[in-house]
Amino acid sequence: MQQRALRTREAILAAARAEFAAKGFHGARVDRISEKAGINKQRLYANFKSKSGLFAEVLKASFADLVKEEQHLLKLAPGDIPQLAERILACYVAIHTRHPDFWRLLAWENLEDGRHSASLTGIQAPIFKHLKGLYGQGQKAGHFHTHVPFEAFIFNLLAVSYFMVSNRKTLKQSIGLDLTHAHTRKTLCNAIVSQIVLQPPP
Repeated sequence: MQQRALRTREAILAAARAEFAAKGFHGARVDRISEKAGINKQRLYANFKSKSGLFAEVLKASFADLVKEEQHLLKLAPGDIPQLAERILACYVAIHTRHPDFWRLLAWENLEDGRHSASLTGIQAPIFKHLKGLYGQGQKAGHFHTHVPFEAFIFNLLAVSYFMVSNRKTLKQSIGLDLTHAHTRKTLCNAIVSQIVLQPPP
């Protein structure tokens, strides 16, 4: 792809990501996206065919960024098993911190019944396969509950990191948990990990 065309595509995706994150699929306007990207609508449609196709590409690009940041989890080894839950949770909390629009895109896509995310199937499979292997070793070594499958383990960690950003406003009002403070987030993460990891005998 020529450099000019690549820059145009990147500009469209950046503008579209901000627009879709803020407004959702139905609220987003192609006019605003093309204006922010500095191109006309005809050029946008020449690149992405349709609004639906553009939203699908935004999701794909967002998950590609996620997978890049997950790569260091592949470096976790058996020696890291006692801190496995802590490392994974810290990774996803950091991702949401660096990409504050990611959770919004996920929320909008789920409200759309996931109809734009078919191309995402299996995109995180290598990461989860590696983590599942370590988790299984950790179960055998007594670090994790043997009756809790990996899917429940990773679900808890993904859910906590997502909920910390998606519900931070209402959590402050409902239970007085102010997650705008790094210390509060760290304390909460430590408490969550302590509920997942079996404590070694004294």
